[in-house]
Amino acid sequence: MSSMVVPEKIKVLNHYALSGCDDLVSVELPSRLEKIMWSSFAYDYKLKTVTCKAANPPVIKAGQEVFEGTPIASATLRVPAGSKALYQAAEGWKDFGTIVEF
Repeated sequence: MSSMVVPEKIKVLNHYALSGCDDLVSVELPSRLEKIMWSSFAYDYKLKTVTCKAANPPVIKAGQEVFEGTPIASATLRVPAGSKALYQAAEGWKDFGTIVEF
């Protein structure tokens, strides 16, 4: 699977939900997402684009290693118009190499 759309009804992305997906290149997260748990995207080596439709950044607690081993420093995070500054300041999200609004 090279891309994944997380269903809109999902509010919490559980532990290891999409970790170790060797071919995952892009993922779209729902607008209702409130929280991302431990290692949800760990070791997704090919991940290049994350689109998060939530206006407020879903909570990622410090130390939860949500993106451990995933090259987010060279990845793009797409966020709703007007929310870029929130993501740039948010734990876990601020580490993306590029953050753009859509």
